[in-house]
Amino acid sequence: MDVMTTPFSQMHESYPPSAERTAYQPKRHARFAAKVPPEIAAEWNSFGFGAYGGGLVWFTPPDKPVLQRRDWDFLDGTGIEILRTAFGNVCVWQGGKFLWLNVHTGKVGTFPPIPRIMFGFTLCVGDFRKNVLMEPLFRKAKKKLGELGADEVYGFAPLPALGGAIAEEYLIKTDAREYVALAGSVLSA
Repeated sequence: MDVMTTPFSQMHESYPPSAERTAYQPKRHARFAAKVPPEIAAEWNSFGFGAYGGGLVWFTPPDKPVLQRRDWDFLDGTGIEILRTAFGNVCVWQGGKFLWLNVHTGKVGTFPPIPRIMFGFTLCVGDFRKNVLMEPLFRKAKKKLGELGADEVYGFAPLPALGGAIAEEYLIKTDAREYVALAGSVLSA
């Protein structure tokens, strides 16, 4: 499958896949692919896992999630992590719909269960790119702190929930799982 035949051609145009990818491995990933919409499974099978748009968004291997159930109350144990952003926000497939977790506020948004709308439209529109993906701040973070590795995110220190702010002067580059777990423990306290 190439960019022109992916069900997410608009996403690929907006956020080209990086060259460095983790391949889809049926032995590791098929049990997860069976639980997500077929378009997601096809994307995984064709493009594997890794960065899109220079690291603004990441399709994460479902067997290595950033979110841990014990850290976030909304997770019921059935969710499959689909995507995370450069700032640690996460999209999960759970209960037949897409859930979007903002790790800085703890708010969970619900999106329709239609992958072409979520990844072919919502993810690509200007307001979502600016306000949810924080694309302008991403460009500043990348210039200031360098590119992200597969297990890293840009975060804020102190966490916004502890008096920090979602602002350039608070930017850090850190381990994705540790940052998301810390945010979960602070927000659920």
